[in-house]
Amino acid sequence: MYNDFSFRCEAPTRGAFFAPQDPPGARLTIHCRLRISCYLSPTCRRFTFRVVGLKLHDCLTRISNVKMNEQHFSQAAENNKDFILAALQKVLRPKNHVLEVASGTGQHADHFSAAMPDIFWQPSDRDLELYGLKQNLIDIARPNLIPPIVLDINRWPRLPHVFDAVYSANCVHVIDWQSLENYIHGSAGSLGTQGALILYGPFKYGGEFTTESNAQFDVFLRGAYPGGGIRDFEAINELAQANGLVFESDTAMPANNQLLIWRKS
Repeated sequence: MYNDFSFRCEAPTRGAFFAPQDPPGARLTIHCRLRISCYLSPTCRRFTFRVVGLKLHDCLTRISNVKMNEQHFSQAAENNKDFILAALQKVLRPKNHVLEVASGTGQHADHFSAAMPDIFWQPSDRDLELYGLKQNLIDIARPNLIPPIVLDINRWPRLPHVFDAVYSANCVHVIDWQSLENYIHGSAGSLGTQGALILYGPFKYGGEFTTESNAQFDVFLRGAYPGGGIRDFEAINELAQANGLVFESDTAMPANNQLLIWRKS
C-alpha cells in the first residue's frame, strides 16, 4: 500500500543541498510517494530510510530521519478500531452496505472492510484530500471497499441507492447543532427499512457528563470547534425520532465512549 509522507529538510547554512540563491537556514518541503514494505507500529512517529537518486537543485542527496505526516494518521482511530469492529460485527449482516460519514484518514474503512469481507463499505468525507482519505485508500484492491465519495452533511447528496447502515465515529461532537440536524435527516433519508444509524463517541445523559475527563474534553471541544461539544443523548434521540428512527441500543465502549444505534421504522 502506498502512503504519503511529508519530508522536511533543514540547513543552518548554505551547502550542497541548496542552490546558491537559497537563503541561509532555508527550509524545503518535499512531497512524494513511497512504497513501504515494512509495518509501522501505531506509536511510530519517526523512522529512518535512504532515498537514492533524488535530484534537488541538480544535486544528488540522501534523506534520513523522515517524519510521517501525522495529518494522515489518527491515533484515536487506531486505538478504537478493534473495539468498534467487535460491536459492528454483532449488528451488521452479510451483504450489508454501510455508508461511513466523515471517514477522515480512512483507517476505519480499511480495517473494517478487511475484517468484514462480506460487508460493502462506502467511505465519505466533505474533502477527500484534507486528511488523506483518497490517498490512503487508493491502492487498496478490495472488492467490498468502495472508492470514497464527497459528502457534505450540510448539502446531503442524492446517493445511488439506500444503505443498510450509516456510521460515523467521533463526528457529532465536532459539528454545530444545525449540521447535526442535517446529518440525522440526511442519514434517515439514506437508510432502507430497518437500516441502522450508528454513532460512536462520548455523550452526556440527563445533561451530565459520564466522567470528569469528558467534562474537560467538552471544554476543549467548545474552544476548538464552533458550536461543537459533547451532545446530550436525549437531544439526539429526540432528533432521531423526529426523523423516523427508533432507538435500539447503547453500548459502553473504552475511553468513556458509547456506541449508539437507531433503526429506521
